[in-house]
Parts: sequence; structure tokens; C-alpha cells
Amino acid sequence: MLQSQGKVTSFEAQRVVYYQLCGNIYLNRLDNVFAHHLAIGDSIGHIDGPVLDYATETNIGALSLDRNIRDREEQTKTARLSTAT
Repeated sequence: MLQSQGKVTSFEAQRVVYYQLCGNIYLNRLDNVFAHHLAIGDSIGHIDGPVLDYATETNIGALSLDRNIRDREEQTKTARLSTAT
């Protein structure tokens, strides 16, 4: 394995996708990657994000936290997500 230079900081708001991210970091032995279970935005706090059915969704990475986009979608369940700037 080549020596890695630098540091990668990653953020993922969805719990299940965050776990996938951490698993991939571990499996690929990426010692310079740091994952955080957070959404990034313009303020620190919490937002309501949609809850997906991971058993039926085909593209869980396509979730948008943008309220304008989410309002056009038909998802009704939401969960509180932590945010950071």
C-alpha cells in the first residue's frame, strides 16, 4: 500500500449510509479518512430529513436535504439530523 499524504474529512447525514461509508473506509484501510455522522449547512443545530425505506429504495445516495427539493417529493416520515458548519 502506498503511503497516503493528507487527510480526508467526510460527512454523511444518513445513518445507514454513514455506516456504509465507515465500512468502506475500514475495508480499504484508509487511515487518512475521517468520517462524521453530520449534515453540513449554514448553521449548527438540527434539521428534519426524510426517512427512507432502505429495503425498497434503489438510490439511497440521491437523498436531498434541501427543503425545496424534499417538498416536491412524496416522503412523509422525517428524522432529526445534526448539522455543523
